[in-house]
Amino acid sequence: MRLSKSLIVCFLVLLFVFGTQGVYASDPSGSEPLDLLNEKSLDDFDYFLSDGAAKSDVFSLNQDGILSVKGNPFGWLGTKKEYTNFILNVEYRYPDSANAVNSGLFLRVNGESVMFLPKCVEVQLAPNSMGDLYGFWDMKLGGNTERCKVTENHSLVKTLRAVQRFHNANHEDLTQWHSAEILCCDDIIVVRINGELVNWISGVEIVPGKIAFQSEGAPIEFRNVNLVVLD
Repeated sequence: MRLSKSLIVCFLVLLFVFGTQGVYASDPSGSEPLDLLNEKSLDDFDYFLSDGAAKSDVFSLNQDGILSVKGNPFGWLGTKKEYTNFILNVEYRYPDSANAVNSGLFLRVNGESVMFLPKCVEVQLAPNSMGDLYGFWDMKLGGNTERCKVTENHSLVKTLRAVQRFHNANHEDLTQWHSAEILCCDDIIVVRINGELVNWISGVEIVPGKIAFQSEGAPIEFRNVNLVVLD
């Protein structure tokens, strides 16, 4: 029997919500996930920086596969390839948490960047809003009306849509590695931080786009960035 696409989407979401951390270590079809930092080179990544700085001024990748982001100037480093449906697993930490820390992951990056922010969905990694979801430049997303807010004429992104997390995962020591697991499937995005379900939204604009790491004012490091493509 051939399952409909809607049933497959529901099945994936239920597995992601009720499964254990790392349940998506491999593709359901049996293929291995993609290691986005495996090549130990950033040549295959696009980038945007607000003051025209070079990629190497802000982003570096060491031989252990750790991506370091300086945080200034503001911008992002993203895959050249575009993805629509996927599961993204990322580990991150703030090596200098004494200062105000802020960063995020961009999903389905599409269109030009203006004021350092592209049209996309952001998974917020700042400690006071870790797991919040934003839609920039009128990027469509929805969710529970009590958690969803739309700001018109926003100073940076014109129309900002935000869905606040419903659970604050444990992240006491920001210098230690934390994990984010993100399911992006059709119009649904689900986020787990350190294995805990913290947010989900529906009504997401279904467009292919880059996956990107944000530079936003504070040093941050990423490692073990694994992608399971669901398309």
